[in-house]
Formats: sequence, structure tokens, C-alpha cells
Amino acid sequence: MTELSEEHRETIREANKRRAGHVCRKCGAGGCEKLDGGKIGGMPGIQYWVCNGCGWNRAITHRPRKEKLQ
Repeated sequence: MTELSEEHRETIREANKRRAGHVCRKCGAGGCEKLDGGKIGGMPGIQYWVCNGCGWNRAITHRPRKEKLQ
């Protein structure tokens, strides 16, 4: 098995952080946390990703389920 260089490992770590969804899309900081909308001035009951660095927030939404053909 080949040994990975430190630069290659760092590139893989950064790609994994971006895919994780816990990285701020505005400033790139890794300190985003999940909060209820009532705590940040959004809609209560809806979860938001909130960045601890710049204050950016985004509602956590999911795609609607596909309808089955009958």
C-alpha cells in the first residue's frame, strides 16, 4: 500500500469537511451548530445551521418524497 503525503491527507480532510455540511458556506469556518428557529429569530420548530463565526444561518430542509405512480 502506498503512503499518502501530508498535503494529500490535508486535501482529503478539507473535502470531507465541505461534504459534512457543518462548514459555513459564507466564511468557511467549521463551527456551525444546529439550533431551533425560535432561538435565532426564525420560525420556531424548524432547525437551522448557524455559524458561530459570522452569524450566517440556513434552514435545514429536506426534499419532498417522490410520489408513487399507481
